[in-house]
Amino acid sequence: MSGREKCINRDLIKKHIIRLDLNNPKKDYNELVKCIGNAQIVLIGEASHGTEEFYHERCLITQRLIEEKVFIVVACEADWPDT
Repeated sequence: MSGREKCINRDLIKKHIIRLDLNNPKKDYNELVKCIGNAQIVLIGEASHGTEEFYHERCLITQRLIEEKVFIVVACEADWPDT
């Protein structure tokens, strides 16, 4: 990827980023839910696996998708426990 392409990608990310205040997720997730619009599929990832905070926030987002956007299926990628 060239330097110009990296700048374009960085600018696109900056343009569309939604900053979240985790002290008030209900309010901040309003913008995220609005951006989802009428999408039928939403992919929710995380920066690390197994981090409690990511699971908690993903749960809040998923609840909103079910309650407000009437999503009926949730599929999660997760590790199988060793025990």
